[in-house]
Amino acid sequence: CDIANGNLRVDGPARLKMNEVASRLSGLAGIQIVAEGIHETPLEIRASRTDRGDVSLSVRGNLGWEMGEVAGVRFGPASIPVRLTETSVAVSPSRVPVGQGHVNLAGQVHYRPGPLWMQLDRGVVAQSVQLTREMTARWLKYLAPLAADTTRIDGTVGAEIDEAVIVIDHPEQSRVTGRLNLGGAQMTAGPLASQILAGVEQLKSLSRAIGAQPNPPSSRTWITMPAQKVDFAVSGGVVSHDRLFFEIDRAQVVTSGRVSLDGRLDMIAQVPLDPRWLGSDLQGLAGQHVTLPIDGTLSRPSLDSSGVARVVTQLGSQTLQNTAENYLQQQLNRGIDKIFGR
Repeated sequence: CDIANGNLRVDGPARLKMNEVASRLSGLAGIQIVAEGIHETPLEIRASRTDRGDVSLSVRGNLGWEMGEVAGVRFGPASIPVRLTETSVAVSPSRVPVGQGHVNLAGQVHYRPGPLWMQLDRGVVAQSVQLTREMTARWLKYLAPLAADTTRIDGTVGAEIDEAVIVIDHPEQSRVTGRLNLGGAQMTAGPLASQILAGVEQLKSLSRAIGAQPNPPSSRTWITMPAQKVDFAVSGGVVSHDRLFFEIDRAQVVTSGRVSLDGRLDMIAQVPLDPRWLGSDLQGLAGQHVTLPIDGTLSRPSLDSSGVARVVTQLGSQTLQNTAENYLQQQLNRGIDKIFGR
């Protein structure tokens, strides 16, 4: 230690009360951070004064906990190497257990000068993390809007990041691109899923009304997301996703579009016509997509079902055309039979 020349060096063990550390970090980050346990770590502190009178600071050690939780994600025991300077905190690559899965932490948190922001290293940041209602309510609803306000969800999720700059003080300035890796999930229908389900049922019933064989009504309310990778991006306060596949009451549904951080929706859902909904004369229409525009908000979505009406009109026209063609063919066959005396 050379105080006279503006240099300070301290080495030794330290005991950190992680609940107090988490409380201070919560105030700094503006989100609730929970950590439990007494963590012991070797600590190395270096401080010096530059010729201009500024202070250069370096603190090396580990942050650890017996249990932690952030944004609905509950962490298992971990010890994370960190380095604090006068402007930022660097987190060395670390693997943290989350139930049967894990998250990979690596990046930097910049706090001086403001605003407070963090940058995550690119790569796989989560794998096989068990989904919970709280995770859905906090962030998954923006990436998979059909999951908004679900009362029950079961499945796993992971994520791979290409770029992640998160401005904590101003979320609308954040930029994130990557892929959501769904290991498969099931959930009950929330407001948006219920509206799409109603549109599917309307399509089925109207199709049956013009000639398809009726199917027994289903009481199933589970929404299934098969295993898949979904591209997503966060920019300008808007979260966009491309081609997220669902199964709703045995119907295939694909959603794409944008969700603002304030919950506003600008999306479409596409439903391919299932051959089981169509009569034998209309099987040629199987696979055509019904497009359902969606706006409103996550809590009060609005689905435009005019796409259903357009397709039903097309189905009706096709049925009439097929009926007329069949009638003409029958008359032609009868004429040929008379000519040849059959």
